[in-house]
Amino acid sequence: MSSKPLIASLGKLPLDGITTAYVERFKMVRAENVSPASTNRDMAALRYVLNFAIRQGYLTRNPVKGVKFLDEGPGMMRVVSHDEQKRYLDKAKAFAS
Repeated sequence: MSSKPLIASLGKLPLDGITTAYVERFKMVRAENVSPASTNRDMAALRYVLNFAIRQGYLTRNPVKGVKFLDEGPGMMRVVSHDEQKRYLDKAKAFAS
């Protein structure tokens, strides 16, 4: 995650000027350019920063709280073969020793 998209979209606003509407707009614009998972990671980073601002006394509420994250779907999944499983477990045992 890079802070560049957040700064480009919201960086000129004061912390208390970031509203749920701004976050929603950021989500929609960002989703046009990257995957739902990347968009959600950016929003999670924003939520983290704003929660920190709340703990420091700069904000009283987090506007990300009112925004629904995007559905990421099941993602990429595959079934490993028995041989792959054995090799993985052998390496894990060697690493744990």
